[in-house]
Amino acid sequence: MTHTNPPSPQASPIRTVFTAPTIFGLAHLHHLNEYILAHRRPTQSYLSALLTPSIILVGLLQSLFQFTYASLFGIFATFVYLRTGNLYSCVLAHSFCNWLGFPRVWGRVGVGIGERVVRAGAGGGKGGDDGAVLRDALSAGPADASLGMAWTLAYYLVLISGAFGFYKLLWPLTESSHALAVV
Repeated sequence: MTHTNPPSPQASPIRTVFTAPTIFGLAHLHHLNEYILAHRRPTQSYLSALLTPSIILVGLLQSLFQFTYASLFGIFATFVYLRTGNLYSCVLAHSFCNWLGFPRVWGRVGVGIGERVVRAGAGGGKGGDDGAVLRDALSAGPADASLGMAWTLAYYLVLISGAFGFYKLLWPLTESSHALAVV
C-alpha cells in the first residue's frame, strides 16, 4: 500500500488568515437589513426607509463596525485554527464571544450612557452631605439599580488583565503538534 502526501495548499497561511475573515465579516452585513427593517415606520416602504438619511447612515455605521469586529475576530479564529488544527476551539471561542457581546470600553458599569452617576439629592448641593455622594458612588443599594464604582474598577481591571493575558499567552496556548500551518 502506498501513501501519498496530502495536496499542498493553494494559498499561503497569511493569505488565508486575511481572506477567510473578510468573507466572515461580509457574512455579517445582513445586520444592515435587520436595522432598516427595525427602524422604518410601520407604513414606510423598505426603499423609503433605505433612502432616509437618519436610518441608512446609522445602519451603515453600525454595519461597518460589525464588519470590522467580525473580520478581526475572524482573523483570530483562523489564526487559532491554523495553529491548533482544532475546529472545536474556534467554535468555542465564537460561542463565548457571542455570549459575552462587545465589551464595554468606556463609562461606568451599570449606568447607561447619558444617565446620572449619582442619584439626585444625594448631596453636592446646598445643605447636602458630600459623604453621601461618595457612599453612593462606591456602593449600590437595593433601591439603586446601578452598580457601585468598585464594580466598575473591578470590571476594567479584569478587562485590562484579560487583554494583557491574551497578548502574553496567545502564542504559547495555540502551539500544537496538530498545526495545519506555521504562522
